[in-house]
Amino acid sequence: MRSCSLPLLALLLLLQTGCSTPTTLPAEQFYHLGDPPRPERSPNPIYEGVMAVSPFRGDVLFQERALLVADDEGTGQIRLRRYHFWSDSPSRMLQRRLVRYLDAAGIADTVVADSSALDARWRIRGTLIHFEQQLRGKDSVVKAGVRLELIDTHERRLVLAREYLGESPLLGSRSAEAAVTAWATLIDTLFDRWLGDLEKSATSRQDLTNEKGRHPLSAVPALSGSLQETQS
Repeated sequence: MRSCSLPLLALLLLLQTGCSTPTTLPAEQFYHLGDPPRPERSPNPIYEGVMAVSPFRGDVLFQERALLVADDEGTGQIRLRRYHFWSDSPSRMLQRRLVRYLDAAGIADTVVADSSALDARWRIRGTLIHFEQQLRGKDSVVKAGVRLELIDTHERRLVLAREYLGESPLLGSRSAEAAVTAWATLIDTLFDRWLGDLEKSATSRQDLTNEKGRHPLSAVPALSGSLQETQS
């Protein structure tokens, strides 16, 4: 009797396992911001020489590829969004996007991604402040914030520093797909403001050159003070 019960028990366990439904995890989704818009190109480069853009710095979360969300409890906590990833880290992704944007605008003779072996006259440092989706009930808000600095490597000084913040509401949507589209538009708006400030800074430096009877923009001496900065 005992020998007959063991095969019967094994059969029941096999049937139970076969009838159970395995858990299916959602497929992982990957996103990128797409191609940046082409700004109006300057007929002549405003900055002489090579302009290099460094990878964006920021909190360690911005080095991760997962999309970031802030829950609507108002705790200020930010978490990684499961199964939704950028094609690359935001740090590298925004670096490449800014390079393409400024190069298309013709702001300098050459605009490249930063390299320690590259002797660039101008260097742009970026810090990522916000890059998350804030959930608010059935709605959400996409946030982006960057701080950008222009360094004159020959004179070893900070020429320009600006901080840009922006939000884009998504009414009735908390989806990652809608957030990615909003992020692309928002980042391009911030970069366009940076481009405008670069042009204004170059114009003011050129005016100073003309007043002092000097020649190219690259020969302009340091302005009074080591930092020009406003926050917007």
